Amino acid sequence: MSISGARQRRLATQYGIASGGTESNITVSGVSHKLHTFTSDGTLTVTAGGWFDALLVGGGGAGGSGTGGDQSGGGGGAGGLVQSTIYLAPGSYSVTIGSGGAAGNTGGRTGTGSQIGTIIQATAGGGGGYFGGAPHKGGSGGGGGGGGGGQTNFNTGAGVAALSQGNTGGTGAGVGGSGAGGGGGAAASGGTTTSNTGAAGGAGSDISSWLGQSAGTTIRGGGGGGSGSGGNASGGTGGGGAAGASGTAGAANSGGGGGGGQNGAGGAGGSGIVYIRRRIEGDALATTAGYGVASNTSSAITSSGVSYNLITFTSDGTLTVTTGGLFDMLVIGGGGAGGGRGPAGDNGGGGGGGGGILQTTTYLDAGSYTVTVGAGGAGSTGFANNSGGTSRIGTVSQGIGGGAGGSDTKGSYGGCGGGSGGNSGTASGVLGQGNNGAAQVGSGSSAQGGGGGGGNAAATNQNGAAGKDISSWLGQSSGTTYKSGGGGGGAGFALNNFGTGGTGGGGNGGGTAAAASAGTANSGGGGGGGMRGGAGDSGAAGGSGIVYVRYRTQ
Repeated sequence: MSISGARQRRLATQYGIASGGTESNITVSGVSHKLHTFTSDGTLTVTAGGWFDALLVGGGGAGGSGTGGDQSGGGGGAGGLVQSTIYLAPGSYSVTIGSGGAAGNTGGRTGTGSQIGTIIQATAGGGGGYFGGAPHKGGSGGGGGGGGGGQTNFNTGAGVAALSQGNTGGTGAGVGGSGAGGGGGAAASGGTTTSNTGAAGGAGSDISSWLGQSAGTTIRGGGGGGSGSGGNASGGTGGGGAAGASGTAGAANSGGGGGGGQNGAGGAGGSGIVYIRRRIEGDALATTAGYGVASNTSSAITSSGVSYNLITFTSDGTLTVTTGGLFDMLVIGGGGAGGGRGPAGDNGGGGGGGGGILQTTTYLDAGSYTVTVGAGGAGSTGFANNSGGTSRIGTVSQGIGGGAGGSDTKGSYGGCGGGSGGNSGTASGVLGQGNNGAAQVGSGSSAQGGGGGGGNAAATNQNGAAGKDISSWLGQSSGTTYKSGGGGGGAGFALNNFGTGGTGGGGNGGGTAAAASAGTANSGGGGGGGMRGGAGDSGAAGGSGIVYVRYRTQ
């Protein structure tokens, strides 16, 4: 018996229903949406599970200060900007708005990230540098956002952006009284300078079309301007603060970086913002169960009883979407290189970390998207910090490259952390993409390098950790395909106690019988660590990454 006006049970691929934030009606590409805007902390209450489009901006970093003489502060980096389509089951989800870094008379302070529950986060922008301190990365632990701009005199280097949620800051000039670099913006890097004039902050990202507005209406994530004895620079469009005697703050709810101070405090970063939208009319199902169509060469697979076309990228290419809709993505970064044997001792080098693994479903409009397959880190003697390259699909999804193995050092942070060589520390993997590398095993000349972290587990000894079984996602029997195995640690001096590489392409560490082996191509496996007194001192290269995209056909 049917009842007129009754709502059909929603498929998992349809948009959900929710309340929270400031609600408004918008039209995007001819389709009506309900927009939920959060300018302060709140709760999104989902009453019907489904897909939600999300756009988050983290808090901006504060500008660096000039505290005397002709010292100049660099501009603060913009908060990270991330856009995705996520599935939310019925329930309540906390929405956190990132705060801007506080103003002060030292290096610019990093802000905090914006997030929806624990599902998606836009990390904070890095603080600008000053004469006594270098600029910061965007976000804590290598999180993405515009890096803080470089300052003058001593610490002139640029702050970097991790996770590709923003761009790097600009470098300062490097002589007393000279100009400071601008903070990185969501759409462009911060300006650099070689003169006494500060450089402008990087431009923010135009998000107007996502909000159903005319181009140029709403821009978020401008970098802060750098100061200089010969002139102060403006902030980037999108809320970046201008430099001055005391820097101007980034605009509220823009994620803009604060302006650098010239002989005074840097400006505070601007707070972040969170937008969530859902379709309320029009066909919420683009094609089969809401999935789009791409024209790339594909193979037919069946996963959990559902038919898909699978597109595989083993090298850089282009994804051509002919019908907009949802696409499942599995993106694996390049593996980190193993560390060479320790230059200050005889211990083995750490194994390289496996590449980060990102599995997600994202809505893509019709168009062309650049696909980058991350290279494996290059092998070398000693600690060259050759982490793997990041694999990505446009600016939408990315698998972070694995961290390099250490050599008389802690391993490097990455998709999966690199193993340590001659060091008791452990390197962490990117949250949600990988696992930690191991500390060295033993002590003295017989110490083995720690294994690299893998896609499935953290390393606990000299062996590389196991990679992740992705077989079912590819429509295969369990155990068929593993990716992102950690590299094995190198053996101690003149020994053969090397670590084995993790399942999923990790390379073995070096020993007396054989040199360290490289991670397998297109596995994201970490390279093996080197050793002294054996077949080779060098750490081996990591394996390149791989990108898979699939869409439903029934």
